Amino acid sequence: MRRLIVPALFLFLVAIAATAPPAIQSLSAAPPAVPTFNKDVLPVLQKNCQECHRTGAIAPMSFLTFKETRPYARAIAKSVLNRT
Repeated sequence: MRRLIVPALFLFLVAIAATAPPAIQSLSAAPPAVPTFNKDVLPVLQKNCQECHRTGAIAPMSFLTFKETRPYARAIAKSVLNRT
């Protein structure tokens, strides 16, 4: 009888391990990078906004530099979220 218990217990543990969810990612993983204006924001502005938002264009303000864009950050975020 004991000869059957050990192999049965082993098979039970193997079956449990095989059906267990995958391990959680390591807590030591690096946090996501903080977005930067030049690397992350500027390419989006160049693609979607700067055709009109530049000096001499139809829009009333320029989004060519961080200094020009920063005062409008909240309004830009709201427009992006609302897709307007």
